Amino acid sequence: MYHDLGISSLDQLREACEAGKVRKLKGFGAKTEQAILDGLAIAAQAGVRTYWAEADQIARSITSHLEGCGAIEQMEVAGSYRRGKETVGDLDILVVAADRDP
Repeated sequence: MYHDLGISSLDQLREACEAGKVRKLKGFGAKTEQAILDGLAIAAQAGVRTYWAEADQIARSITSHLEGCGAIEQMEVAGSYRRGKETVGDLDILVVAADRDP
């Protein structure tokens, strides 16, 4: 997304999703685009901590959508979620994109 759409901030990512630009990228679709928007809405509530079990449901939903896009080589949920803290303030998802066609 950074290379294809020039996205370098969460606001730009939200705008691209709302404009339907992300779904046009190879390996992405409407479901992935909606999952990103859902994740951004959750992120907008920053400062609000949630119990790990609820964060687990959200993390599984987001990673499930991202795994299906075919553009990801490796993905890991990190931060307080990975460490199993009782509450989670945000979800840190590290992604390695699959090789792009030149």
